Amino acid sequence: MFFDVSKPIIGIDGEPVMSTDDPPKPIAISTCIVTALTSTHQNDQNASGEDKFKWFKLASKIHDQVMPVEITVEDATIIKKRIAMFYGALVVGRVFEAIEAAGAPPPKKSKNGAKHVDDAPSV
Repeated sequence: MFFDVSKPIIGIDGEPVMSTDDPPKPIAISTCIVTALTSTHQNDQNASGEDKFKWFKLASKIHDQVMPVEITVEDATIIKKRIAMFYGALVVGRVFEAIEAAGAPPPKKSKNGAKHVDDAPSV
């Protein structure tokens, strides 16, 4: 599935959640995911080196992506688990919504911007 991690976290008020940077900028879904995957939680005491390596590889894949990134069902499960460990309901809700909305890759465009007919989904 392809997952757009570049979108900002949208607050309950419908506005992007802003960072505390100067100047403030919208916080991207990717930022929250990378933080959750690379941070240490008290429940990680018994996590294996293999698990931690998976989290690192997934964070590296997602970091600073501006195009939808392909993730597996296993990746989605890991992301959901880690996000739920580190964030409150707003971020959990927005990330889960984005994962559930994940789908096919965006259609390829020709040089003039038209979509390729052969890229249409088969039925």
